[in-house]
Amino acid sequence: MNIYEAVKEAAKKSKSITRRSDAEAYKITPTNDPYWLCSMSMPDGSGRSKGWQPTLDDLIATDWEVV
Repeated sequence: MNIYEAVKEAAKKSKSITRRSDAEAYKITPTNDPYWLCSMSMPDGSGRSKGWQPTLDDLIATDWEVV
């Protein structure tokens, strides 16, 4: 799915998103929190960092999924 569809579904379920091609590397949790913004972490939730910066490839990819 595209990033818009993935974020909408993740928000409804209080889940995170990842690209299928990067699922082993990280997950992104979209929020409206002005401190965390969209945070990035390892698949197990460790190593959380704030302010994920998507690439052009991330924004146009169609391999997003909810995790």
